Amino acid sequence: SPNTQGPTISPTISPSISPTTQSPTISPITQSPTISPFTARFNGMLTEILIHFRTSEMFNQFKTMSSDTNCEPIIDGATLPRLGESPRCIWIDSNNEMRIELGNGFEISPGDNIILRTSAGGTFSNNLGKSEENNPTLALEVSAPSKVSKCGGTSTNFFANALVDGGAGKAPNISWTPVLGSTFSQEATQFITDASAKNSLVLSIPAEYLQVGTHTINVTAQDWLGTSDWKTFEFTVVADQSIPIVSAGSPQNITIRENEPLELQLKAEVPSCTDANGGKVKIDT
Repeated sequence: SPNTQGPTISPTISPSISPTTQSPTISPITQSPTISPFTARFNGMLTEILIHFRTSEMFNQFKTMSSDTNCEPIIDGATLPRLGESPRCIWIDSNNEMRIELGNGFEISPGDNIILRTSAGGTFSNNLGKSEENNPTLALEVSAPSKVSKCGGTSTNFFANALVDGGAGKAPNISWTPVLGSTFSQEATQFITDASAKNSLVLSIPAEYLQVGTHTINVTAQDWLGTSDWKTFEFTVVADQSIPIVSAGSPQNITIRENEPLELQLKAEVPSCTDANGGKVKIDT
């Protein structure tokens, strides 16, 4: 019988599987945020800024940049113009502090960023805070005459002065307004409006624009932090007063020699129309 061979079976070789190797997870390096070397806050009346350096080393490094009161070497150009006109920087060794005396018209406010320069050309910054003792006051006082008179056809200006104590380092806004219903003429009201627009501490109204009667004006002062105070005052304009004629009594005849000098003395007193001007006398010869 024929020789019958079975099918050739090739051995099956399973592929070699290499074990999976996982790389270790590397966490990113987190850097702590840079801590400013100083803190900054207003003083109690908001007229100065106190810079406190955290270490004596930092204090001395900044101090060597400016030994006098010039702030320009220390304060960055983005901050310096906001400190007002001619600010002064005073070094206080005992407290590691620099005191900035703010100039007129300063614009910096609590919460703003204050930037200091470093000797290496870099900068450090921090927010400007407020002292726990911040309690600026605003007190308004108004002085004005209670009566304005028109004398002999002439007029005297009405003057009112407003004095403000406080203001948190800046000149407060002063506004003058006539009380509703007061008998001000349109011209007089314009003087009051102009005084408000100019932020003036003095109100001057020519008396010819003031009607006879009692007038009432409100004065309000408000500082840049919103603190306010107000006063109301009254004054009276009296009618025009004509000058009285003074009579010397019955006529007298005096006989003198021809070409002999004659000296005549006359003294007269009349009530004054205002405290500022004395009485006026008219003499007919």
